Amino acid sequence: MAYIPIDLTKPLGLELQTVSDMGVSTAYRLQQIYLVMTGMVSGTDYTAIETHFGVPAGTGQTVFECMENALTDMQNAANIQVAMASFAGRIRQLHPLNEA
Repeated sequence: MAYIPIDLTKPLGLELQTVSDMGVSTAYRLQQIYLVMTGMVSGTDYTAIETHFGVPAGTGQTVFECMENALTDMQNAANIQVAMASFAGRIRQLHPLNEA
């Protein structure tokens, strides 16, 4: 696949790079947070999630299940993750000085 040059001095060109980076970052961060949460669950006790993530008492299980469902949805859309990573890689390769 050919690389497409993007002018990052244009606001929308920069926005395009930002969105692609966010897609890759979101997938990675979601997996990391879910792994942390998994280690905090003790049987049916979700209070550690409530304490460490700052969510109201009694909502730890709901928050955990929301993260679990989001991760499942993200994994089911693996082709989107691959496409976003590929797209972000092409932009970085074209503009290596613009990486954060």
